[in-house]
Amino acid sequence: MNVVDILSSHNVGFISGERLGEGADGEVFDLKNGKVIKYSILYDDYVSDLESKFLNIKKNLLNLIDNSNQLFCNVYEFREIIRSSRVCQGVKQDYIIYSYVMEKMDLLYGDEQKVLFSVLNNKKMDLHVLLGGLSFGLYFDKPKVVKFYELLQSGHGHKDIHIQNIMKDCNGNFKLIDFDRMV
Repeated sequence: MNVVDILSSHNVGFISGERLGEGADGEVFDLKNGKVIKYSILYDDYVSDLESKFLNIKKNLLNLIDNSNQLFCNVYEFREIIRSSRVCQGVKQDYIIYSYVMEKMDLLYGDEQKVLFSVLNNKKMDLHVLLGGLSFGLYFDKPKVVKFYELLQSGHGHKDIHIQNIMKDCNGNFKLIDFDRMV
């Protein structure tokens, strides 16, 4: 059952629009105003405290709202929606559903995706040597890749960096999304 189905089953009103994506922990909808909304669900995993995990996510999102950041896409609003539980394989499991509104970003395509994938997977190699090799036959904005790489090296607190969590803002800058796994 996805997040929107759970919200509907609880008769909780929610904003929706064109669905842009769905992942293991949520769904993203286009708000048609240069922003998107992500509905996320955080399950009790019986390993760490659900409330502590949620408070950490909330703290990180509120910090991003208060402080613009070059590495992360802009976040405008955070809202806790519902706390409830379900029975999963005969065991009660608590969960919290929340949402956040962020700037609408563009997907990476083709050469940019290949270049950033190479950068993320070749951390031991000198960046300029790597980019010099990739510049033969691939089109990408080298200064923006270098800037993004340098921002990544500055300590960021994002635990789920992979190509699907990197997008471009309206100025072509690479930024991280998916704030549900920040430390």
